[in-house]
Amino acid sequence: MHPQERACDLRTEAETLLRAHCYSDALDKATEATTILQVLGVRFGLLAFPAIVVISDVKLAPDDPEITTFWRELAHAHSCRGRALTGLGRTTPALKEHDEAIRLYSTVGQLVEGPELDANLALALHNRSNCLIRVATREALFMALPSSSQAIDIRERLMTTPETEYVKSVLAGTYKQRASILQNLGRHSEAEVDALRAVRFREELVHEDRRSYLAADLAMTRYTYADILGSQRKFRESLQQLEMAIAVLRDLVSGGQIHLTSDLLYCLAAYVLYGQGFVESSGEGIYPIEMADEAMDLFLRLIEDDRRDILSLFFNFVGQRAVPCAFKAADFARGVRYFDSGLSVLERLIPAGELTPAIAQSAIQLLSLPPAALERLCAAGISKERYLKSLRDVHLVLTS
Repeated sequence: MHPQERACDLRTEAETLLRAHCYSDALDKATEATTILQVLGVRFGLLAFPAIVVISDVKLAPDDPEITTFWRELAHAHSCRGRALTGLGRTTPALKEHDEAIRLYSTVGQLVEGPELDANLALALHNRSNCLIRVATREALFMALPSSSQAIDIRERLMTTPETEYVKSVLAGTYKQRASILQNLGRHSEAEVDALRAVRFREELVHEDRRSYLAADLAMTRYTYADILGSQRKFRESLQQLEMAIAVLRDLVSGGQIHLTSDLLYCLAAYVLYGQGFVESSGEGIYPIEMADEAMDLFLRLIEDDRRDILSLFFNFVGQRAVPCAFKAADFARGVRYFDSGLSVLERLIPAGELTPAIAQSAIQLLSLPPAALERLCAAGISKERYLKSLRDVHLVLTS
């Protein structure tokens, strides 16, 4: 097998592993593909691109298909490495890989035109923004915004190509991405516009184009839109979006798509938060205690299955959403049960050495209770010594 074909096969395997979230294995495959291509590049002088290249005494122009195919493949390999490193949380080297992929796609694009190359560049820009979002600083979000906007511009142009349905789906994803960036930068009205565009595109795909397999994507786009609406105190509209998302995700999870349980939890947690806001601002309705119950049951089930990735959301949910919701509904027994469950999970993590600083930070949200709430919990049977010991243990992790 020709080395370039071997590199292509390795890169394809890496993409399959990325879809399965097997980031370490994907990184190994993509790195091997990149290394093979770089060795070829050195051997044949291809790294001087876009200069004239000589292979077997034959001069090849920079836009020769043999040359551009090589550089596209190298760009694909760098893109795979970037996605794998992002998935592993190694954002600094991931950014370098994304930037190299973007550079290569852009350079080849100056010589060869075509929708496929534009689509690759848009995807690389989108992936770069995802990586910067993971950095989670304001500076990184400012850097992510132009990449996301460039990806949108390219994908809007690609809407005229025969692959309209695919482009519509990925365009919706980038509008959703930019909406999240804008929201985190405090630009809520702009975020709302982008999120609504994403919802509309995905509604068309699911309901008009009959792409039912995108129902979960539509549900989570509704979640993003609902979160933006709720942050602007548009509680009624937010809850309407969440109700639609929750109904779909419940059906999908009960139908066997267990991997969507965490998505359902995000929607339920948002409903408990914005449901309280709706009752308090309008004087209508009831506190969403049943939703809180459903979320608690799902959380505890996932934690029993060793799903450590949802612990931060769990502690935030219990301390900042479920317990306050129960207390506002005057259902103090439920509030005590919620808090006891949160404390029990925390107590299992501490002696096992599984309380990381990131999880400890969210555990503070469980333990940061107003004095009146703490007194009520203690009066209902929660040991104050038990609470204070957990608080000391969490602070020890955060300060060590």
